[in-house]
Amino acid sequence: MDLTKLDRKILAVLEQNGQADAEAILPLVMDSGPDEEERETLESDGLESLLTEKLPTRWLLSFDWESWGAPNTSSDSMFILTVGTHHLLCLPDDGGGDGRHPLFILDATEVEGGQVGVSGMVQRALPALFQMDFQARRLPTATGNMAPDLLTGESVKEAYRSLAKRADFWDSLLGDLAELTSHITPVQRLAGVLPQWIDDSNLDAQARNQLFEQWFQLTYSEADGERGR
Repeated sequence: MDLTKLDRKILAVLEQNGQADAEAILPLVMDSGPDEEERETLESDGLESLLTEKLPTRWLLSFDWESWGAPNTSSDSMFILTVGTHHLLCLPDDGGGDGRHPLFILDATEVEGGQVGVSGMVQRALPALFQMDFQARRLPTATGNMAPDLLTGESVKEAYRSLAKRADFWDSLLGDLAELTSHITPVQRLAGVLPQWIDDSNLDAQARNQLFEQWFQLTYSEADGERGR
C-alpha cells in the first residue's frame, strides 16, 4: 500500500469539509492499493487499526469525566498520525454502534512545525470539538498530556480557558471544582488554598481566573507526572 500521497488527499477533504471521517478516508486508503493482508486488516479490525499499524502514531491527550457519586466514568482521547509531510490530528473510533463517534481527522499541520505546529493545531481543535455534543459540554475532570514534547500544557489551558468563558461550561467547571476540592479543610481554605466560596454571583474577573487556574492545576497532568503547567 502506497500512502505517500495520502496526506495531500486528506488535506483536500479537510479544506472542503473541515474534517474527515472514516467514510471519507476509506476510499482514499483503498486508492492507495492495499494488498490482501491489508484488506483483511481493514475488514477484521477496521480503518483505524490499519492506519495506526502502517503510519507513525503518537497519542496526545486522554480525557476522563468523573461521574460523581456514580460507579462509572467516561473517557476519550486524541492522537496524531504522521503521513508524508503532515501530522494529522485524530479522534479515535470509540467503538461504533451506540458510541459517540467514529474515527475523525480533525486538522493537519506540517511536520516541520514541530511542537509549535502541533500545539496550535490542538488549541484550534479543542474548542470546536467541545462545543459539539462532546460529553454534554463539560470539560474533563482529568486531562492527560501523553506527548509534552509535541504539545504544550499552555496550549491545552488556553483552549479550555476559551470554553470556560461560556456559561454552560463554567457552571459545570464550578461543580467539578467543588467535588475535586471537597477534601480541603476549612483551615486550608482560610490559609488561602481556595476561596471560601464558589458562588458565581460573587465572582469578578480575577476570582474567575483564580478558580480556573485551580481547576486546571487539579485536572491536567503530563506523561512525566508533572501537573498544571
